[in-house]
Amino acid sequence: MCTLSLATPLCYTKGTAIPCVLVIESPNAQDLDLLSSPKAVDIRLQRCVTYSSIPPSLRTHAVRKDWNSSVDFPSAATFWPGPPCENPHQRQLDGEIQLSPHLKPSCAIMHFSITYNVVMFPFEDLAFESSDRNILLSEKVEIGTLFAEGPKPKVYSAPQFTNSSSKLARFTPTGVSMDFAS
Repeated sequence: MCTLSLATPLCYTKGTAIPCVLVIESPNAQDLDLLSSPKAVDIRLQRCVTYSSIPPSLRTHAVRKDWNSSVDFPSAATFWPGPPCENPHQRQLDGEIQLSPHLKPSCAIMHFSITYNVVMFPFEDLAFESSDRNILLSEKVEIGTLFAEGPKPKVYSAPQFTNSSSKLARFTPTGVSMDFAS
């Protein structure tokens, strides 16, 4: 069993990080050691861009055909061993998902939207090969451009952005090229 905790509220500022805590529990010590390796955990930020090229006057929100969407994973969580747990059958991993300063914020405008989710995939370990690579857990988060009142979040790990979160990121869904970089 594992429990993923994200800092609340579930709204984060681009250029910062999403703090994460993962607690893994197993009665088998060997399994626990394998699964609590930071490299075995696969948690990512998922971005979904949805749009329609049909003019608003010709479509309704009830009919979702002719809508296109593109999904990518602009960043992945970095984990490190957390403090020891009181329960000997538990391990804690602390981590964060870094948010590129070039990420576009969450939005929904008429026929266009950008949404984000934190998603968890099956553990990646040589001893635990999962034939199913589907998402196990998904939690919707908002990405904003301004800091909330109070102390600014602190990033603890080195920057690790994929090409899809870079300033020159491009989505190329079904023959349409759209540049979301500014």
